[in-house]
Amino acid sequence: MRLTLLWCFAFEARFRRRGPALELWLAIISGSRERINWGMWEDGDEAWLRDMISDHTMMHRFQVATLKLSSADWMRARDALASRASLPEQSNPLRGWSREHRVLRIAWCALTDSVLCSEYPDLMHHIDCWNYYTCPFRSSNDQNMKLRLHDSPGCLFSSCKIGVWEWFKSAILDYDPTRIGDIIGCCDNCISRAFSALRSSRPTSEIKEPAIWSVIIWVAFQLQTLASSSASTAEKMNALLDLIQSESDACRSLWTWDDVDQQLLHQNLVSRCLHASSWIDRYPPSWKVHIAQLASNDWAKLELATRHSQRSRDPSLVEYDTTIRIGAMVAWASSCLKSNSQEAAMEVLLSLEMLLPQGFDKLGFLRCLTEQRIPLRTRHYELNLGPETVDWHHPHRWLKINRDNLRTNVLNNPEALSLLHVAENVYMVHCLDQALPLRFMSSVFGCLLRKFGLQNDGRLNQFRSWINVLKTWDTKTCLVNFHSVLATTFEFSKSIESHILPMSLINVVIHTDIRCVCAQLANILRDKIAYNDFLASQDDTAQKLLDLLQDLLDYPLLDVRVGPIILKALLKLSSNAGRHPRCFSLADRLQLSDFPAAAGSYGDVWKGSLHGATVSVKVMRVYQEADVEALLKEFHREALIWRQLSHPNLLPFFGAYYLQNTKRQLCLVSPWMDNGDVSRYLKSHPEQINRLSLVLDVALGLDHLHGRKLVHGDLKAINVLVTRSGRAVLADFGLSSVTDSKILLSTSTKAAGTMRWQAPELFQGNPNSFASDMYAFSCVCYEIFTGNLPFHRLTPDVAVMYKVMQGERPERSASISDEVWSLMQECWSQCPEDRLSAEQVVFRLRNRPIGAVPTKSAMDWDPWFTSKFRASLEDHTLFLSCGTIEDWLQFTRSEHSYGIRRSGPIFSARSAIHPDSSR
Repeated sequence: MRLTLLWCFAFEARFRRRGPALELWLAIISGSRERINWGMWEDGDEAWLRDMISDHTMMHRFQVATLKLSSADWMRARDALASRASLPEQSNPLRGWSREHRVLRIAWCALTDSVLCSEYPDLMHHIDCWNYYTCPFRSSNDQNMKLRLHDSPGCLFSSCKIGVWEWFKSAILDYDPTRIGDIIGCCDNCISRAFSALRSSRPTSEIKEPAIWSVIIWVAFQLQTLASSSASTAEKMNALLDLIQSESDACRSLWTWDDVDQQLLHQNLVSRCLHASSWIDRYPPSWKVHIAQLASNDWAKLELATRHSQRSRDPSLVEYDTTIRIGAMVAWASSCLKSNSQEAAMEVLLSLEMLLPQGFDKLGFLRCLTEQRIPLRTRHYELNLGPETVDWHHPHRWLKINRDNLRTNVLNNPEALSLLHVAENVYMVHCLDQALPLRFMSSVFGCLLRKFGLQNDGRLNQFRSWINVLKTWDTKTCLVNFHSVLATTFEFSKSIESHILPMSLINVVIHTDIRCVCAQLANILRDKIAYNDFLASQDDTAQKLLDLLQDLLDYPLLDVRVGPIILKALLKLSSNAGRHPRCFSLADRLQLSDFPAAAGSYGDVWKGSLHGATVSVKVMRVYQEADVEALLKEFHREALIWRQLSHPNLLPFFGAYYLQNTKRQLCLVSPWMDNGDVSRYLKSHPEQINRLSLVLDVALGLDHLHGRKLVHGDLKAINVLVTRSGRAVLADFGLSSVTDSKILLSTSTKAAGTMRWQAPELFQGNPNSFASDMYAFSCVCYEIFTGNLPFHRLTPDVAVMYKVMQGERPERSASISDEVWSLMQECWSQCPEDRLSAEQVVFRLRNRPIGAVPTKSAMDWDPWFTSKFRASLEDHTLFLSCGTIEDWLQFTRSEHSYGIRRSGPIFSARSAIHPDSSR
């Protein structure tokens, strides 16, 4: 590239005549010219030239001239270069120059060769040639960098707009200062100003290299004081020194630096500028105009005011500390840049990213800190942190908005005493994945910084070290460790007074964090590769993910729109990993009564006590050699779904239990029903019972199951229980898929079998379906209205099968009205497609002429009954670490109806702090 550049100028110096130009070119290379020779170059100039031309994509500028050279010409140039290398090494007069100025001077000398420009009739032609070829190398190529010294007609500095200032600095050595005005056609005033500016701008070897942090401070201060640009350099320097000595709270600890800072910054700076020949060349070109304003004594003053023998820092967090300090400097400098007209200044600030360590989005972090700060009229926690509407089809949009809002809250926090604290909190928010409890972590971190930020506190350093670990995690790793991160953050929060960080505010921020986790999961399900990786999780990783998914489903304020998404992930991951959430297996000591209370379809039912609650325990009968794990594998999907269901006509499921802490006897635990099954209830209260309401209760429960795409598969009166308030609830629907399991021992002889409730298509080997459930529903209606089993006069059960296959149905009783009997007959249709759906049955029952109403009674359980029971057994779950479910529900204005929220809750940090304030 150096050879090419020299050829272009030799070609122009000899007025584009190839022969004379080739002679001059080879003479310059061989070192036989007095004014210009190859020894003026320095190591690294070649790479710098290539980088600059590549960056500016200006290689085409040199193509026209180089086309005049043949392969033989290049061979002759190589020989001339070899002969130059054999000559004794001479001192380079340009060695103390910056690389940019050295290249520009060599270019001018090559263009003018051994004669001065005054001997040429057209000086502007040579300036234009020089200007054209050196354009990629000049910082003044930017229109904002050009210098117009004079506007008089005919003045050289007026007619040559771009590049003239750099040309003046390169050509001034060729002229007698007393005759310069006559030579280049400028007035004394113009030349005087040019010389004055030249003395303050040319970087020479006389200026000792200043400390890097001093350079950063000066450049940032220059940008911070752009509004007062009319002040002189001396005035600005005095203002900066006064600011440093004031030690204001906002900039506390921002100015000082020590040898550790200098060493780390120097490594980063040098490693990115390997080809720089001068210290000023290591910095971005946009910095030079600011750096050039200070002389050696100014840099010495600044270094004296800012250098400390040793700053207080954690030795393990040196790079972290540097990143935060640079970020704080960017935040400080950009605080006065309020309009788009300051784009050039903003570019200077963002170039500080070259000094940051590798491994994260450095430029993005600095951009965060340059956002315009808007003064808050109130305390930061009085901002509404919700209820942002989440588009679950595009959850990434809400995640971005949430992170932006959180970052804005941190930047606008008026309680932060130091820019360093603001930068630290922004750094954490920027670097960590949103699958972590970022809002909670940011709140706790901000409080710790305000409380211990002026000390070298061990807790703060632990939190900082923790951030450096967490920023390396991907989304899946964050989800796996969400519980532990939340628990650790709680531990940090214990050192903060409750009036500073009240529990009610913690609930508010965690609510948003939980929505973020849900949004991340929704994102994963929409990304095929990420979802497959998620479902491929095994062992402890899968276990932690399952626990998190179950905790989210138990969350009382979970958005009902995202619930099915999470349940889908839970079912698939559980099936792939062969595991279930830990809360599914109840660990507390279970106490059983002395004798079983009843014999169910798949095992004996016992009355028990678990953690002070009366429960129903169904002890599953299995073969002696059976592996209970195999039963769980068949049962896991239905049981997991049963665990999530919440409806007044469905029996809640608490979980599974192993008797005597072994895996030989599996127990299924649910609430105890004092009234037993509906058959027993009818016999004990024959007069007071509204049987039509019980039928509607069963239909409502069945409609809810079918609405969730679930088949009961074993509907009959003994599987319909009655609550304390007399409401019918469906039970045992979680076992429908294991009816034919070889692991289970059937109890058909004790329970009068299942054939009496089976639809005719089931006898032909067809699986259970919604239609077969509706057939069984009619049989249950028959039991409720008559108190008898279907076909109660027929024995054995196989006789029932023959009757049903031939189209016969139980005889009508006088206790059944015409309208209800007609409905039952439609559900008993021989063809499954002709039967009513559960939704149609509910509609028919509730409307005229039947007019049934659900059982009127107080709620036996609310939508969070199962979650509350689990909370009574566990010390820590996802959201219950900071209170009870009631503590969470107090934030919502909307009413809940059996787990379906009609409108989103309004979460306000203002009402969390001031619960009596109006919303």
